[in-house]
Amino acid sequence: MTQRRTLLDDYKSYIYQRFVQGCRNASQLYREVHDQGFPGDRSVVNSYVRLLKQGTITAPPPPALPKPRRALRWIMTRPDHLRPEEAVGLKEIRAACPELNATVERVRGFGLLMDEHDGDCLERWIEQVRRYDLPAIRQFADGLLRDWDAVVAGLSSTWSSGQVEGQVTRVKLLKRAGYGRAKLDLLRTRVLLRS
Repeated sequence: MTQRRTLLDDYKSYIYQRFVQGCRNASQLYREVHDQGFPGDRSVVNSYVRLLKQGTITAPPPPALPKPRRALRWIMTRPDHLRPEEAVGLKEIRAACPELNATVERVRGFGLLMDEHDGDCLERWIEQVRRYDLPAIRQFADGLLRDWDAVVAGLSSTWSSGQVEGQVTRVKLLKRAGYGRAKLDLLRTRVLLRS
């Protein structure tokens, strides 16, 4: 049977560390974790400190690894848009896995190329990718080489096809709203009336 997660779980390692350092005052420990964002009641911390004093519990297990989807979201988010706890989580998993650290650097490097519209630096980015044993990113980089001119132009241009894609999505939505009965003349009329 697995133990249910509590509000204190994220703060147990801090409380245990402070307890080992000699701070056995539950009120003081509550104030410290409350300042760090603990939303729970003082009695929860008091109970945990009491168990530590009795010696019935030992050091809390290390925090669980984040789910892959959450870690991916941290990687794909701009570093300055991450919340502090997300930045700490990403830093911990990067420190634990050198391959993931190299992957994050390459992904963020490509994101920077896209943000700065710097297609001229793509060749240097591909060279950096080849220095590491990252098969998935190397495969992506090799795919970019197949249509080199178009990729460089796409990364260099400030123009976007976003407006066109939005219009295509709108027309598809109108067509679906016709439940398969919308022929071209009715669809044309609906598109023109919506404009």
